[in-house]
Amino acid sequence: MTTLNRRGLLRAGTAATLGFGLGIGLKASSLADDAGTPAAGMAGIGPGALADLGRRLEGTLLVPGDAGYEAQSRPSNGRFRHTRPLAVAQVAHETDVATCILWSQENGVPLVGRGGGHSYAGFSTTTGLLIDIRQLSTVVINQGDRAAIIGGGAVNRDYFNLTADGPLFLPGGTCLGVGVGGLTLGGGIGYNTHWAGLTCDHLRSSRIITASGELLEIDEDNHGDLFWACRGGAGGNFGINTSLTFDLVEAPQSNVTFYRFDWRGADAAAAVFATFHAILQSAPPALNAVAQAQASEVGDGGPRAAIDVFSRGQYIGPISELLDLVSPLLAAAKPTQATIQEMTFWDMQRMFVSEEADWHSYGDISRYAAAPIPDRAIGDLVDLLAACPSRTATANGSLWSL
Repeated sequence: MTTLNRRGLLRAGTAATLGFGLGIGLKASSLADDAGTPAAGMAGIGPGALADLGRRLEGTLLVPGDAGYEAQSRPSNGRFRHTRPLAVAQVAHETDVATCILWSQENGVPLVGRGGGHSYAGFSTTTGLLIDIRQLSTVVINQGDRAAIIGGGAVNRDYFNLTADGPLFLPGGTCLGVGVGGLTLGGGIGYNTHWAGLTCDHLRSSRIITASGELLEIDEDNHGDLFWACRGGAGGNFGINTSLTFDLVEAPQSNVTFYRFDWRGADAAAAVFATFHAILQSAPPALNAVAQAQASEVGDGGPRAAIDVFSRGQYIGPISELLDLVSPLLAAAKPTQATIQEMTFWDMQRMFVSEEADWHSYGDISRYAAAPIPDRAIGDLVDLLAACPSRTATANGSLWSL
């Protein structure tokens, strides 16, 4: 039997130079009955049991009909808007988290923890008890120790604002409203991953409350198997992480280079994705980039012409070196727009981050490729996108590669 350590597992899983994702998006303005239906209760769980939980908490317990229940129970992903909890426990501290876990066991109520709440698979929704840890959002940056202590309920914005323009940073995501905990527990891919690693690579330690209600401090030397699982362990199924400590990375001091090229049409999409795929197979870690194609409103040219395409990214180095790497993209198809420029590292990060989008539904299917993807397969993916039946500004499909 072959034994694979964590680093080897990650290398095996991400050995491919190209990962594809097919996604759909549907904004709230086009969602019918978007308010959802609050949970009517669970068999055997009466108001007395919920009142008991409320008395045991220092935080706030919200049930259907309470002011704030609707807003606090609504999932970030509109796909799951009809899944509402029996109650929302807005915990004040770790003891409250343990109390919720034990109460759920005593009463046979399923539970889920929620930080940012952006799970594509709906893992932060439940018809049982929703443990809202967003008040556990303190962030402390220790420059001397080159570390960040981040509460389990903090979001990307909380640490980004504290590290921006400083000498250190945490490689993370670009959506400022996404929870740091979920990002880390799922891996943590961003525009600095190739050269600086995944977010989970920098996790030094964590505080976690297990299913028994026990608070553990975990790192490589303490409960190492659990620590291993929490570093990219796909969804945080091992407890509720209330605090995470990260090793920070030195931010580049010299200018870095940004590029963005745009094209139009399915033929350009196929050519660009195939070329982008080839570039990534030999590109240095200093290049972090994406390619995207999205179905747009059909015009006179038909559905294949109504595909918007772009590739953008950053290079930790000068324009001349980046041009050598990405010039094949310009030759693959004639772009409608091309931008390439140097800027400071932090100006680049501000360009990539984005605020919370309007409430909408979203979902995708993503895969890592263990071998080069044939051009024919890329063409088949683009053909699927060209056949996308919904092409409005509020409901459409897209194809990503990174």
